[in-house]
Amino acid sequence: MYKRFFAFGCSFTNFCWPTWADVIGKEFEEKNYHNYGLCATGNEFAFHRLTETHARYNIDHDDLVIICWSNFAREDRYLKGAWKNAGNIFTQSVYPEKWVQEWFDLRGALLKTSGAIAGATHLLDSTGCEYHFTSMMPMRQINQQDIIFSDLKYQDIFYVYKKYYDKIKISMVEQLYGSLPVCRNPRPATIKYKEEHKESYLDHHPTPIQHLKYVEDIILPSLSQPLIISKDTKLWAQDWDDRIHNARPYFKCSVDGWSFEYKYKKHHGHLC
Repeated sequence: MYKRFFAFGCSFTNFCWPTWADVIGKEFEEKNYHNYGLCATGNEFAFHRLTETHARYNIDHDDLVIICWSNFAREDRYLKGAWKNAGNIFTQSVYPEKWVQEWFDLRGALLKTSGAIAGATHLLDSTGCEYHFTSMMPMRQINQQDIIFSDLKYQDIFYVYKKYYDKIKISMVEQLYGSLPVCRNPRPATIKYKEEHKESYLDHHPTPIQHLKYVEDIILPSLSQPLIISKDTKLWAQDWDDRIHNARPYFKCSVDGWSFEYKYKKHHGHLC
């Protein structure tokens, strides 16, 4: 049995309802489950969280580490004591449009993501732990509709880093949502993120039962040690799914789920 479980990623890893990481984490003692995913962050953030975690906890051969890599068109920046989590650079509202046009570069973003994946690989290899890479969406895709680099414009980067990208399992949206273009959940939830928002939204994040399916179909068969998802955990995931889809008039994060502030304090509160 693995001693500890460390998860890294974005909102597909740490959200207001249980994710794949929480499903696996239920099978560990609470003190041995660490979810360092954070909504709207990118791959640089995941890498820096990994290096800090290793510095604090000394990841070793008894541990399980899984990173769910994110959309690479994101800007990870530490400012005034916190990580800025803006999400997709082309649809976010944190950085002004003028700044994005002048300072954000897709090729540079892909290079930084590729370096983060390579760096994580070498760090984890040095620890002797068991680790696996998954992804939110295909690594060439940057948002809901566009499949980027179909013209192989940046194929040279994917070629140089091929052995690292080859480690990444089929993405969650490909496995759960079907054929391209992906990112549209066939069974989305209606959700209101904050009480002050005027409208609810169709949310296309995987729901707990979908996360459970990804764990059972993709992650568990890859593990070198047996890890059983208990009947209680499966019922827990189903209960969450029922609450999400049956909430009337919609699922409210701060009332019906885990608030983002709660999840941050629980898992990130003691980190830089």
